[in-house]
Amino acid sequence: MYMLGALAGMGTGFVDVAVNDLLFTALLVLGACMLLGLLRPRWPWRWVVLVGVFVPVAELAAYLVMAVKPTRGQVYGSFLTALPGMAGTLGTPGGDSYGVVTVNNMGVLTVGGALADGVAFSASAPVSKSGQWPFYSYAAAGKDAVLGWVSVGSNGLAGTNVSWSKAAGFTNVFQLLGSVWQAPAAKSPALSLTEPVVAITGGDLPEPLTTAVGLSQYLSYAAANVTLTINSSTGGFSGWFVNPGTGNKVTMSGVVLQNRESARGFFLGRSQSGEVLLQDPY
Repeated sequence: MYMLGALAGMGTGFVDVAVNDLLFTALLVLGACMLLGLLRPRWPWRWVVLVGVFVPVAELAAYLVMAVKPTRGQVYGSFLTALPGMAGTLGTPGGDSYGVVTVNNMGVLTVGGALADGVAFSASAPVSKSGQWPFYSYAAAGKDAVLGWVSVGSNGLAGTNVSWSKAAGFTNVFQLLGSVWQAPAAKSPALSLTEPVVAITGGDLPEPLTTAVGLSQYLSYAAANVTLTINSSTGGFSGWFVNPGTGNKVTMSGVVLQNRESARGFFLGRSQSGEVLLQDPY
């Protein structure tokens, strides 16, 4: 009977690799456990454990021996994504939301980041066979909900109709931008900028702030009134700038989009967020 349970688990694992349907796999596991429980009803939990252990064992074996890897693992690695804000739209944050994304070798995409109202968010789900990812996240702290389909490919992420809504606040549709993240080599910059500037707009500033910055220590862009430092491991950035209206330092954060040779993020003003953009001037 134990051999039958092991064979059921391994068979389910190989079917999962071939069919690539998580719901169908779950039904097979349920059916196998029910059948084994009917045949040997004593201690039925052992069949759940036995089948459950051999499913990933079979998937790992298939991944190692197959010339073409499981389809959910065709695209994997580190990505960065930004949800550009809509400056000037009443009630809508003007900064760029951002996230740090990973796709594991079984095709499960996980993202964590911050919305441009300062609320943290996260989400995790498998990428479909056609490279589509169902993006849904509810951040209870701010009653924010983000929903949309995101295309995942070797060049990055993209989504043209991603909805961000806030209870008793706003509902808007945004364009999601994404890039693969390639950590720079030692003593190398993350971006190939020749005349970098940091443009800071919105967020209750008296006027837009555009500052030419210099590269320092390969990962920091700085001037007297602004500093932006890139994390070489994650591709995120943090920094500060001086508000020209108050003289106070304001913190900012975001991510690098290497396929666009830029970095985007946000800062929080008194009543509105603002956009941070590092790039070469056009």
